[in-house]
Amino acid sequence: MKKIVSIVIACVMLIALASLGTEEFSLVGKWRGQEKGGTTVYMEFDEDGYVSIGRNDEIMGGKDFKIKGERFSMLYSTNFEKQPAHIDVTVTRLSTGSQRKMFGLIKVVNNNNVIISLKERVRPENFGGPEAITFKRQ
Repeated sequence: MKKIVSIVIACVMLIALASLGTEEFSLVGKWRGQEKGGTTVYMEFDEDGYVSIGRNDEIMGGKDFKIKGERFSMLYSTNFEKQPAHIDVTVTRLSTGSQRKMFGLIKVVNNNNVIISLKERVRPENFGGPEAITFKRQ
């Protein structure tokens, strides 16, 4: 009986130690960064997979937004199993379902800081290009 209790206590301690420092990262929330030229950029990620992007006073994205009278939505997806992790943004024209994608990399510096590098048509190879922006959680 003592052996079983000791094994249970050891298992509980191992599980507790293993879970230390493995807090799952969440991208959900509002993030602020600066482009290389100094322009402030905002990205807001929601729990439903929608993203809004703001630059200067212009904000676009989310579940339903308009550009020149046309309605669009903007979704994001991440894959943290890849190294470096991938982030993709898909803009969908709601009237036709046609899509355009941006492909990117995301590096989690810590729970409140990330580096995101997004490009159209091709995924960046690293975070060294001018499209890489360091974002801070707001």
